[in-house]
Order: sequence, then C-alpha cells, then structure tokens
Amino acid sequence: ALPLAKLAGLMVKTVSKPVANQLKFYAKNSERFERYYIALGNALHRLQVTVFRQSHGDVVTRRTKVKDLPPEKALDAGAGFIGDAFVYLVAAGVTVYEYARGRAKEARKVQKQEEEKLKVEAEYDRRMSELERHLSSLMEAAPDTDKNLELLRADFEKFREEVIRSLQLINVNTPTLAELQRRQFSSGAEP
Repeated sequence: ALPLAKLAGLMVKTVSKPVANQLKFYAKNSERFERYYIALGNALHRLQVTVFRQSHGDVVTRRTKVKDLPPEKALDAGAGFIGDAFVYLVAAGVTVYEYARGRAKEARKVQKQEEEKLKVEAEYDRRMSELERHLSSLMEAAPDTDKNLELLRADFEKFREEVIRSLQLINVNTPTLAELQRRQFSSGAEP
C-alpha cells in the first residue's frame, strides 16, 4: 500500500514554503502590522548581537545598548522570522502527527497479538480439558489398559508440541515446556 499519510505530510511541508513566502510578502506590505514586524526584527537583532558578544567573551548587561536596525532591514528580519517560524511549525506539526500515527499503529499491532495469544491460550485450555475428560473416561472404562494410556499420552504430547509451534508462529512469549507442565499439574491432571 502507498504511504498516503507520509505523502500528504510531505505535500503539506512543501506547500508551507510558498505560504511562508506569501506571509513575508504580506508582512512587508501591511501597514497595519508593519510596526510589529519592525519591533520583532529589532528584538531578533538585539538577541543576535547579545549572543554574539557573549560568545566572544564580552560582558553584556541590561544597560548594554544595541543599535536598532534601519526600519527596512528590521521589517525584512521580522517578516523573514515569521515565514521561517511558519515553515518550522508546519514541519513540527507533521512530524508530531506522523509520530502519533505510528504509535497508534504499533498499539493496534500489539493488541492484535494479545488477542491472538488469548485465542491460542483459550484453545489450549479447552483442548486440555477435553483431553483430561477423555483420560478420565479411559481410566474408568479400562483401568488395566496401559496401551490406551500410552496412546493418550502420545496424543497429548503431539498436541503440546502443536500449541508451542502455534505460539511461536504468532511471535508472543511462548511458555516453556516446564511452564506448560506446571499448568498441567496445577490443574490436577497426570503427565
């Protein structure tokens, strides 16, 4: 099957870049928000200069003055930041969505394995009870016949091996032979 969700995520990321460019264009040409973008551009410039100075060992305090950018450059910086922030937010949103989707898929897979395991265990318990009833009826009908008892034990061992193979096929924690025998003894049946 095609990974449609991943393709859709890639498409959204790709479309976000032209949308970000439109946001930048709108920001540069909007008189209504122009002062906010200029203020944002100057704040980013001050942050950049402060970090640069501190990384080069200069002592920077709150009183240290950083000269503002010319309005056109500050507007470009603010608008650029808005566009880039939009692209990063879209990419982060798509990533979070893909992660959540993958986790849900994994949870469904685990739940399906658990249901399959419960089915196998229920079938095992049902067949064990059936074998125990059969063994009891054979013991009552012919207590002296060792041959029937040996045939029943052979059938039981074949069934046990079949159950172990079934559990291994569905890739679950397979009980060991000792655990199966412990279950059998705890239910009161003979080996």
